[in-house]
Amino acid sequence: EIISKSLESHEPGSYEQQFLLPDNSIGYYQSTFQGKYDDDGNLVSIVGTVLDITDLKRAEHELKHKEELLKATLNTTADGILLVDINNKISHINRQLIEMWKVPEEILDSDDDANLLGYVAGQVSDPAKFIERVEFLYSNDQESFDEVRFKDGRIFERYSSPLISEGNKFGRVWDFRDVTSRNRAEEALKESEEKYRTLIENMQDATY
Repeated sequence: EIISKSLESHEPGSYEQQFLLPDNSIGYYQSTFQGKYDDDGNLVSIVGTVLDITDLKRAEHELKHKEELLKATLNTTADGILLVDINNKISHINRQLIEMWKVPEEILDSDDDANLLGYVAGQVSDPAKFIERVEFLYSNDQESFDEVRFKDGRIFERYSSPLISEGNKFGRVWDFRDVTSRNRAEEALKESEEKYRTLIENMQDATY
């Protein structure tokens, strides 16, 4: 069918097929072909090539497996994880981050980090500072660690690092951790200590 459509359209065609190797594993080959026609448009001959692409297909399958394993791992962590490529397109965003930021489907479907950035900036206490920091990091190869405070009182620790392999930068990873409960507990403990200290000081004053 592929060959017939290609010959009818006078366009080159190609297809892939599997074959069984001597060790009973699966091999792959790719066939490409093109018809040769006379001045009246009649088919004269078919020229084609067959290329063994077994190694390429195995590498693709291995890469896909690793990507699926990475995504599964990222989805099991408590942190919100965002991977952005060198073109500021979202490579991966785990479900925790989607829940943390309440990201709508239309933002996820766009794969545009600028849309995501604009959306989440509206939730933080200082949107201008938030965007300024993100844009600065996108233009540099620095690691960063700070806190992001939300209008609703939530507090996230934000860690970011460039993705660099063999000297080439190919994106950036963002890690967000909700530390709201921990910060509130620390503030409550600090307040309790201050009240206790004041009480002790007042009791000492009363004894003089």
